[in-house]
Amino acid sequence: MYCILIVLVILTNGLLSTTDIQPCLSRSLERIFLDYNEQKFDCSSLPSQIQTTLALHFTFCHLNSTGINSNTICSLTLSNNNNDLNECLQNITKNSFAYLTYTNFIPHIQSICYAIETQQWHNQARDTILQLNIHSNQVENEA
Repeated sequence: MYCILIVLVILTNGLLSTTDIQPCLSRSLERIFLDYNEQKFDCSSLPSQIQTTLALHFTFCHLNSTGINSNTICSLTLSNNNNDLNECLQNITKNSFAYLTYTNFIPHIQSICYAIETQQWHNQARDTILQLNIHSNQVENEA
C-alpha cells in the first residue's frame, strides 16, 4: 500500500478546492500532519489519535461554516495532547448538533484517507505516463 503524506497531496493537487469549507479542512490537515511530520502513514494504519483529531477538526470546520462558534465547545490548538482531546470529546457531547456531526465524521476518516491515497496514485500514474510520452516524442524526433 502506498504511504502518504496527506498534506502534500492536498496542497499540491487541490483536492478539496471546490467548497467554502476547503480552507479550514486544508489547514486542519496541514496542522495535524505537520505535527506528525517525522512519520508517514498509510490509510490502514492511521493511529486512533489522528483519526479523532481529524474528526474533531472537520467537525469544527463544519460548525464554523454553518455559523456555530466551535470555540464555545472547546479550543483545538496545534499542541493538543490526549487530555485536551478528551476534554473536547466530553464537551462535544453537551451539544447535540456538534456531537452528531462528530459521530458522522469518525467513520469517514479512513474513507477520506483512501480517497486521497487513490487520488495520489492516479496523479502519479498520470505524471508517469506524461513523462513516458515526452521521452517517447524526444526519441522519435531524434531518429
